[in-house]
Amino acid sequence: ERLAPLFRRSFEYVEVVVRRDPPDDALNPSRFDVQVPIGDLPRYLRPSLAAFPTASSYLRSDAEQTNRLARRYRRPGCATIGIAWASRGAKSVPLMAFSRLLKLRGTRWVSLQYGDHKDEIRAVSQELGIDLFDDTEIDPLGDFDGSVSQTAAMDAVVTIQNATLHVAGGLGLPTFALTPAVPDWRWLGRDKSPWHAAVNLYRMGDGRQDGAIARLAADFETWLAHFPR
Repeated sequence: ERLAPLFRRSFEYVEVVVRRDPPDDALNPSRFDVQVPIGDLPRYLRPSLAAFPTASSYLRSDAEQTNRLARRYRRPGCATIGIAWASRGAKSVPLMAFSRLLKLRGTRWVSLQYGDHKDEIRAVSQELGIDLFDDTEIDPLGDFDGSVSQTAAMDAVVTIQNATLHVAGGLGLPTFALTPAVPDWRWLGRDKSPWHAAVNLYRMGDGRQDGAIARLAADFETWLAHFPR
């Protein structure tokens, strides 16, 4: 249900029906000639790398909310960067691991992290002497569409392998993403996401994060150097 507003806006040619019990009458089997789980679609639509589209984005945020949030976050002469760092299992890294990036001049950092991480954000902000903005108006777990609007207000995103990666990539934002030593199957062992034109992937080999973050930081700094002020 949390995805319905985003999908209806992004895929206007698709009828989106929320899963409920009992099922909506729109899902009556008599209406359909075929049925396929969404996870099986790549078998038919993306059988090879050549079959992936070159479109830069496919998700559409709520434009009014995105513009309002962008005005709140932006600072003159700074790139607005979203960051997410926590999830389940080996995907997470400490926020402090991104200290090299968080201290860069010409950046305004906004937390895109779901869940309660206020103490960690406060501790890192104090130690580094930065202002990492944690917008309490946005609740990614309770209002997913609002979190999409927030992500769309960014100029770029730094994240781990979590929902933020897929949203930022779908919106077409420059995205720098850490993946665990054994990455998700979706990346096909590549350092560029085949699903998202602007997503760069950095694998933490053998569970070590230092080298991957260093590579990510170097590419991010190159991107930042060319960001229009």
